[in-house]
Amino acid sequence: MSRAAGTRASHEGPAMGLKDMQRACFICNGSVYAMVDCADDIFKTFISQITPGHMMKPDVQALLHQRTLDEMDRWFILVTLGKKTTSFSCYQDRQSAEIALRASREALQKKKSQLHVQKSDKPSKHIRSAKLVHA
Repeated sequence: MSRAAGTRASHEGPAMGLKDMQRACFICNGSVYAMVDCADDIFKTFISQITPGHMMKPDVQALLHQRTLDEMDRWFILVTLGKKTTSFSCYQDRQSAEIALRASREALQKKKSQLHVQKSDKPSKHIRSAKLVHA
């Protein structure tokens, strides 16, 4: 079957091409990491955060138990998880991931400040004054 350059049918091929994965970044525990250059334990943490262990195929679990992961292992894991319709955020480059992280932090800060304002508008349940009683 021939396809036009730059297109891919949804049922054919991986959800993420190898070259895309080589440039891609992700956010884990509040930091940006390159998909292929990050430490193995960081990549494994990212995968465990997006997919519970009992939901992973045995071949993915076996790879995650290896001591090290090369880029083909990482790509296979991502492709396999993508086929299982696991949803995760992956960014085309470090700059895109950093922009997303900054926006996420700003949204969180805004939400916290809104909660603080709402909290201070409520009357306090604490006793505001006390009478000193002499015995």
